[in-house]
Amino acid sequence: KRGILLAFQVPPEVEGVKIIDFLQQVLVELKGLDPVEAYDLIVEKAKELWFKEEDLHRYVNVGFSGGERKRLELLQAVLIEPKLLILDEPDSGVDVDSLSVISRKIEELHERGTAILLITHYGRILEHIDKNRITAHVMKDGRIVRTGGGELVDRIDREGFAGIFEEVRA
Repeated sequence: KRGILLAFQVPPEVEGVKIIDFLQQVLVELKGLDPVEAYDLIVEKAKELWFKEEDLHRYVNVGFSGGERKRLELLQAVLIEPKLLILDEPDSGVDVDSLSVISRKIEELHERGTAILLITHYGRILEHIDKNRITAHVMKDGRIVRTGGGELVDRIDREGFAGIFEEVRA
């Protein structure tokens, strides 16, 4: 309700709760949509993230691959349009094709005004995102030790974190 959505590194399975029921309830309560209108919107947006209508009748994340779990979380974000989206390792366990669609949706959300906090240990997802729009923070022991833009991401990809930690004596 406050406009914050957290996408987990390992989204939990919710046995007995169908995706469509969950998402309809969210849209009815948060956006005030009519259930039929919510259903139609969910089906439309789900297709953009490679879900078929029948997929929406599965239980939340039960038997899902890593890519399916992450795409489902992005579907929630696309439907809710939070003010702040916190993505914990959105590239973890994701195939290259899913990574591409996830990256596009992240950029679309950002373009529509959602602030994105993307937590990652690997720059793989950042290869799909415009590095000119990135502010990167390197953390060590719970504190930010270096901040930069796309050039910092490129440096980490080339050299790793050790040089940065040495420079800042972390």
